[in-house]
Amino acid sequence: MRRTIRLMIIDSNDLSRHGLEALILRSQSTVQVVGSFHSLEEAEPELAKLHTHILVIDDDVSPKHDIYTALNQLRQSHPQLSLMILSQRLNVRYIRQLFAWGASGFLYREDRLEASLMIGIETVNAGHFYASPRASGLLFTGHADVNTTELNQTDIEILRLIDRGFTPKEIAAKLEITSRTVYRSRSKLRTLLGVSTNEQIVSSARQKGLLDEQAGG
Repeated sequence: MRRTIRLMIIDSNDLSRHGLEALILRSQSTVQVVGSFHSLEEAEPELAKLHTHILVIDDDVSPKHDIYTALNQLRQSHPQLSLMILSQRLNVRYIRQLFAWGASGFLYREDRLEASLMIGIETVNAGHFYASPRASGLLFTGHADVNTTELNQTDIEILRLIDRGFTPKEIAAKLEITSRTVYRSRSKLRTLLGVSTNEQIVSSARQKGLLDEQAGG
């Protein structure tokens, strides 16, 4: 007889968290949700008490720690716990770092969680690594959905300064370029990121891991 998989969910988004619970309940599997929490700080004391096998955790769930620190803390205090990361970020280096820091699974929010959640849980429970379809494809190919080769060094610097809140005029002065160059680069960024407004540039770049890639390059 297969053991019951005792699973805990940590997700700061109430709708998302309840949605994951509902998907597991509808699956009529051997997975039991033993806890559902808003933050890591709330959940951590209950992990051992509830004899949790797998933890599904949103990568933006802890206001005190980044996800790497959280993973390290969990690996040290609960070495038998399998960790699955739920994320909005699709970036090959980021995903690989999560696995290197101790994650066993990665679920990209834009993948169809109805199909990938239970497969991921079963795979991780069997002692294997799992990445949902688009994340898995990215790990194999190394290509994201943004062609960063079209960005030159000036575009990258402009993106960083937009992220820091500088205006086009301030960016032009700081980089010693014309304002027209800044506007042209900003238009290129909108096209590559698939957004329609300037306000969406930073959030989309961060979601796709573009700012992280360039900061580390």
